[in-house]
Amino acid sequence: MNAVLLAGDRIGTRPLCNSNKAFLPLEGWPLFIYVLDALSQAEAVEKIWVIGSQRPLMSIIEKALPVFLFSKKIEVIQQRETLIENIQYAYDCVWGRLPRRIIFTPRSL
Repeated sequence: MNAVLLAGDRIGTRPLCNSNKAFLPLEGWPLFIYVLDALSQAEAVEKIWVIGSQRPLMSIIEKALPVFLFSKKIEVIQQRETLIENIQYAYDCVWGRLPRRIIFTPRSL
């Protein structure tokens, strides 16, 4: 199974403390690092895709490598403009072309 972690910060996001929620610190590390760690430990997960601002995400993941032993392959892909575009792009990258009949609705609608 593939896992997709949405960590984007563009149109439609709701910042918390003037920051992307994925980057909020917890015990010295951004929250998304703990999600990556949990996904990496899940037996059913084979590969993890992270979508967001590519450069900062990659930098933080590289800094975390000596502390967190991510055992799964992690791909970081550049975010698009909206949450829906991020979901669609991640689906396209992971599973191929998204069928146009699927409708995604964010929890905030």
